[in-house]
Amino acid sequence: MKFKTIDQEQLETMPFDDIAYVILKEKGKKMKIYDIFKIICDSLNLGEKAFENQIGDFFALLTNDKKFIQLEKGYWDLRENH
Repeated sequence: MKFKTIDQEQLETMPFDDIAYVILKEKGKKMKIYDIFKIICDSLNLGEKAFENQIGDFFALLTNDKKFIQLEKGYWDLRENH
């Protein structure tokens, strides 16, 4: 599944961790959590306030999801790549 091909309606029903998985899979490289969540918020038109209020919850979500791995210097990637 390509991130750009997901329609807005489907995107709005997807959990943040599933969206993050698609983004990291498509990019094929590690990313900072800030950048991943910024793409998600921008795609869902959530705005800066939602970004600030939910970044901590997003961090907790990725931390508890075994699909993701936290790397050095604040980078995240898919566990399957390591």
